[in-house]
Formats: sequence, C-alpha cells, structure tokens
Amino acid sequence: MKRTAALLIAMATLATVLAGCVGHHLSRDTQKTVRMTYVHVANVYQLATADGALSPRGKDDRGFWAVFDICSLYMRGMSLKGFTFDVQDFHVIVGDQRYDASRSYRVLTTFAGEVDAQDDPARRLIADRLGLAPEQQYFPKEPYPALAYRLVVAIPEWPEAYLGEPMTLGHSDPEVTLINVSERPPREWQQYDRFSSGPLVSTCPRQTLPAQKSASVQP
Repeated sequence: MKRTAALLIAMATLATVLAGCVGHHLSRDTQKTVRMTYVHVANVYQLATADGALSPRGKDDRGFWAVFDICSLYMRGMSLKGFTFDVQDFHVIVGDQRYDASRSYRVLTTFAGEVDAQDDPARRLIADRLGLAPEQQYFPKEPYPALAYRLVVAIPEWPEAYLGEPMTLGHSDPEVTLINVSERPPREWQQYDRFSSGPLVSTCPRQTLPAQKSASVQP
C-alpha cells in the first residue's frame, strides 16, 4: 500500500513538472517578439540638390538628420504572421532627450523658403538624396539577416549631452527590441551631395547567420 501511494505521488509530481515545462514552452512560443539590429550611419546638416539646398529648421541652426539603417529583422511567436515597419513608430534618445520620427518639423530651403518636411518637393528630395526606404512596409514572418532598411529622424538642435557617438534608436512597441551594432561613430556631413559625395553607404556589419540560428528565432 505504501509503495502504491509513493508511486502515485511520484507520478503526480512528474506530471506537474512536465505540465509546467510544456506550459512554459507554449507561453514562450506564443509570445510575440520582434528583434532588429541597426547602425547610426551619418548626421547630415544640409542636403545639396540641383534645386538648391535643404536643412532641418532647428532652434540653434544646428539641426540635422540622423540617418539609420535597420540591418536585420527577426520575428518570433506562433500568432505573429509578420511585422509592419512604420517610420513613425521610431524615436531617438540622447541623454534625457527624446526625438520622435513622427514629430512634424520644418525645412529651410534656398528655393522655396521655409516649408513643411512632408510637403513636396522637400519630402521627395530628402527621401531620394538620403536613400530612404518606404515609410511603411509589411514584412512576412521570416528571417531578414541583411536588410539595410534606411530611415531618418530629424534632430532640431544639437543635444547638450551628445558627443558624436552612435545614437540610441527606440520603438513605440514594447515587443520590439532594437540592438545597436554600430562599429564606428556616424559620419558627419555639413553638406551632403549624393552626386559629388557618392551614396551614403550602409555601415551594417557583414553577417551571414547559420541556418539553424536563423531558424531558432521562429517557433
């Protein structure tokens, strides 16, 4: 009788442990997570174009565009079918200051005076000259180890705590993790002309992930 009772207790304990392991595994697999790596490519203070020059209108005439590349994108979670990339969800943190990509700002031009950054031709010229990716893009659930997807955040003035190091990029969704993989400080361009200066080359590190590592980010 004692042996039977002990056996039943052992079996019940084992069942509880196994249930806990399975439950933990399922909760981990059903949790939706998105992970991105990025680099801070450059700070551009003025764009030179055939139409004239453009610069972000700042409080101290030291406004600039912080140029970032999303290097890789990974998604995990059984219920996650894909991820919608939206530039408006990003922000930059420098010290205790935060600059949202969604914040409207003005651009000072030599051909049309001061205009809204979302108005053409300013918007078109900024996107074309800096090589920006579409502001919105849906990515089906699969690994993207070599993305190089470009966005900018306008910084209206020189942040007090900024010393030229790669800035911290953030996202409004707490399920999105951003990892800074910058290997060097961003390049400083007082005036950038794509045709005479050449394209802003991505500084994403070369990376080829093994198949099993790529697969591990998906259930």
